[in-house]
Amino acid sequence: MRIILIGFLFASSLFANEIFKKETEYKCLNTFYIQSGGKNAVNKKDSEENPFIFTIKNGNIHSNNERVFKFMSNSRFIYTYTNPDYTLMLSKNHEMSLVPKKLRGQLQLDFQCKEN
Repeated sequence: MRIILIGFLFASSLFANEIFKKETEYKCLNTFYIQSGGKNAVNKKDSEENPFIFTIKNGNIHSNNERVFKFMSNSRFIYTYTNPDYTLMLSKNHEMSLVPKKLRGQLQLDFQCKEN
């Protein structure tokens, strides 16, 4: 049973890397955010000035501000990575969500990513 579980976790990690290619830099622009249940648009100029840039290396996400997110789990087509401050979720259409842990789900930043 343990071997099956380990194999499943390893396979799911590899599948996440197929959606977003390994060793490829991605530039993500904040498109909107959800705060207290309301969806709010982000100014395009502000988003372009402060992109979130990351690369998947060794199954982990390494961001432009030197944060490392470790693979945590997958649920259908959403792959979750985490570090002490944030939860990061990747989905199939090169979409990314970033949730600060301190705010306990009251704020979610949504990004559209493309190869840099």
